[in-house]
Amino acid sequence: MTVPLDRIDLPMLAEAIDDGSWEHEHYLDPASGEQYLGAMGEVLDADGEVADPDELGWLQVEGDGSRRPYRDMEVFAAALADRRLGERLDEALEGKGAFRRFRDTLHRHVDVTVLRSWQAFTGARAQLRALDWLGLKEVVDENDLVAARAQQDEVVLAALREVGAPLSSARLVLVNGMPGSGKSTLAERYRCEHPGVLVVEADVLRTWIGGDPADHAEASRHLSLALARAHLEAGYDVVVPQLVARLDQLERFVQVADEAGAELVEVVLHGGVVESRVPDEAIDHLLDYAHGLADVLEQRPGTHRIVTRPGERDSAYRDLLDLLDPDVPA
Repeated sequence: MTVPLDRIDLPMLAEAIDDGSWEHEHYLDPASGEQYLGAMGEVLDADGEVADPDELGWLQVEGDGSRRPYRDMEVFAAALADRRLGERLDEALEGKGAFRRFRDTLHRHVDVTVLRSWQAFTGARAQLRALDWLGLKEVVDENDLVAARAQQDEVVLAALREVGAPLSSARLVLVNGMPGSGKSTLAERYRCEHPGVLVVEADVLRTWIGGDPADHAEASRHLSLALARAHLEAGYDVVVPQLVARLDQLERFVQVADEAGAELVEVVLHGGVVESRVPDEAIDHLLDYAHGLADVLEQRPGTHRIVTRPGERDSAYRDLLDLLDPDVPA
């Protein structure tokens, strides 16, 4: 059971997630959307009575402190068209007291537009983190989350446009599709013919982490997106051949592209699944993957579809080239 998103004070939740202090605990009642603040291990309910969050089924709101708000400052400073101000903000971020110095530097700058854009940008980014938390805890309906994320993404982009942020010409190309459909083959062929292009495979990154690779699916996804972001910010294209059959996972690609100022190109391969190339652990989940991909296609109408057939990879590759390099003769 979920609670309507409009019952939740999203800015308050965002502030709780970014709260790096140890003085307070934040809780959310998933049944009502109400939020509560605790201190020194004690929290009061709406009537001012001492409450037991565990007994009431409240969720403790635990963020990751200052890491992502710090990243907001880095992204904003790098995006400014006024490079002298951007360099001063970069200098402010060095060492202890970075948050205070960053704010002071912004407020000493007389351009009201920059201040307004920063407030809109950082507020929207914080609310996106709050929406991610709600999705992780399954408190709110996924359709509501998708719509809210799209709204906040637009606020972020509008704020950056207002300060003249130059958008990168780099592209994040997600080559999606069923296991065994040829995603990696197409991506690798494209990389070989395009200097500077990085191919990032989460399944390969799993093997770089000690222990059983099956235990590192989420860690490898985080790592692959971090690599993609860094390469995009350097101005180079990134191709990610990966099955993404959930909208919340797809939103992470949207966020990375937005943060890097890059274009997200979504491609889904259809047909041509080679059963011998399907990993054993995926066999029992093929139907679920197919349903998930169908949902992604329905919700993302701008996704490009490429038909693949066993033994006819050249045709699919030509279609990929036509999409990504339309002005280059075949």
